[in-house]
Amino acid sequence: TPDTNVNGTPGDAITSYATVRNKSNNSIKIKVRMTVLSLTPGQMVYFCLGVCYPPRTDNFEMPDNDAVTLDPGEETTGLKFFDVALIPYGIEGSASVKMTFFVLGSPSDSIEYTVVFNSVTSVAENRDVPKLFAEPEPNPASDYILFNYNLSENANNANIEIYNFAGSLIDRIPINSSVNGIKYNTMHLPCGGYYSVLNTGGKEKAAKSFIISR
Repeated sequence: TPDTNVNGTPGDAITSYATVRNKSNNSIKIKVRMTVLSLTPGQMVYFCLGVCYPPRTDNFEMPDNDAVTLDPGEETTGLKFFDVALIPYGIEGSASVKMTFFVLGSPSDSIEYTVVFNSVTSVAENRDVPKLFAEPEPNPASDYILFNYNLSENANNANIEIYNFAGSLIDRIPINSSVNGIKYNTMHLPCGGYYSVLNTGGKEKAAKSFIISR
């Protein structure tokens, strides 16, 4: 069952997951078409199926050459994992996107679902925290990404944690107030969506999302 209504905060990517299974007795190649039904200005959306495509604001259909092969009974998991995400870029609002999966060469053999994303700042959220942590750049990134931050002199045990969109911790990078940024090598990261969390000893946190695309 796909996630059709997902909520999150403006500082984080908001992700919907779905799994497609080949119920036929033959191997098939599938593609995905994204139709943007509504989008708050300043926000962007993207999806991954085998590979991740850069964030955008318009409709997009993955190229034929990227079509994913599913054997009989196989699902879109592992390296064929699918997700679609809204990147709010700090902006409140909602978005609606229709995802259509179809067999290469047979568009009528399809299945679709529509997801509504809601980006809302909670009352309890510290609105000053995002000033500590700039948007990672470049984004999308390939072989490196720059994390720029502004720590107070008494910030102890500060670090940047890297998570994938499934919530798994990928890396933890110690940082200090003597410099205002680091250049992080991303060559070991598979293509996909990630988010970075600036943690200043448990006192303040800020999160930013980024994409690895090659």
